[in-house]
Amino acid sequence: MRHFALLGGLVAQSAFGMGLFGISPSPIGYNMVKINPSTGVATPVAYLGYQNWQAINSMTYDPVNRLYVAVATSGGTSAQFIFINPMDWAHWSTDLDTPAQYWEAIEWMPGWPNPMVVTGGSNYYTQYLIFYNTNHVASAFTLGNVPGNYDMDSLFRDAGNNLNTLDVNNPVDGISPRHIIVGATNNNWTWTPYSNWTAHGDFDMDGAYDPVTQRTYLSRWTNLGYYSPNGASIINLPNYGSGINVGALAYGAEKVTITGNIVLENTISNFAFGTQRDINYAIKQGTTTVWSGMVTATTQVHNFSIEIPSDIQGPSIFEWDTGPHLVKKLIIVLPGYSTGFGTVNLKNGDCDLSGEVDSADIDVVIANFGNVYPNDPGNLNADVDCSGEVDSDDIDIVIACFGNVDD
Repeated sequence: MRHFALLGGLVAQSAFGMGLFGISPSPIGYNMVKINPSTGVATPVAYLGYQNWQAINSMTYDPVNRLYVAVATSGGTSAQFIFINPMDWAHWSTDLDTPAQYWEAIEWMPGWPNPMVVTGGSNYYTQYLIFYNTNHVASAFTLGNVPGNYDMDSLFRDAGNNLNTLDVNNPVDGISPRHIIVGATNNNWTWTPYSNWTAHGDFDMDGAYDPVTQRTYLSRWTNLGYYSPNGASIINLPNYGSGINVGALAYGAEKVTITGNIVLENTISNFAFGTQRDINYAIKQGTTTVWSGMVTATTQVHNFSIEIPSDIQGPSIFEWDTGPHLVKKLIIVLPGYSTGFGTVNLKNGDCDLSGEVDSADIDVVIANFGNVYPNDPGNLNADVDCSGEVDSDDIDIVIACFGNVDD
């Protein structure tokens, strides 16, 4: 159990790309900060509040729900999860519903049945592991078979997906404050020491593994450090910056902006009032939709700017679908930074949304012929050119697009 004085910090806007994030105390609460892993400089991105909490010294990233999750403690018998959304830095908290009296460290372990792990205990010591499912509900806990009055102030994974614990102020075996927990999901788990005491100090806080740099980073309160490959030493980077100290540390996602143009073919340049097109989009990887949303076009050429989490990466199918325009699918590779998409052309004429422009679409136009929108009822998709009136131009467009199908 460690506590540090609250120091000052500024609030600014976020940048793009995945990376290291931390929580820094200030005189009026806590700030979320982004840390440059090359320079060690920390930039505040959001004010979190929570000024009544005694400590927020551990954080992880939940890739299933795409949220940062931190443990906030107040005294020995009160704690909450703090959830932080990297898309807009909105945050909220819930009480921990576990058998512990005291809670401290947290980590997400990919591939584990209950992947979110929290340390629990009593009397200001955390001596067992509590496992939460992807709905953040406690599902199990395990006790260790480790001699001594041990404590687990920090949890973090390493390059081998091992669960590490760190406690620099309650020596246990006299070898190292950092241990790899062996068999963590079973009772009577054990641990093996990793690194040594000379590498650490009482100021070492939370750890985080960065797969980009392939480094296990450690927040050292005033600055960022990272372990040498054998853990024998910690390489220090310069201070975070004036007035910034970081306790909780995690590697995860933030907001990425995808930009481009959508061309709604065979429409007028500027749509008539009430004929805007709501364009649904979905990002799919395999058969799974990993992100979706909607943009609204009022002109034939619509410039779009879409925000997605930066941990949506790799080959993806970007699917566009709106009104009488046929579904368009594009294969793209999403990186973890701002992306220019280019131009997306959507073919017109599918009034009945069957996925094919055929005689049935001509029938829809004829059935709605003469309708003027938004005053007249009827099928807005029959006004394929968005002129505000269903007329012979719409029939001509359907005929010109005859035979086209969804991607």
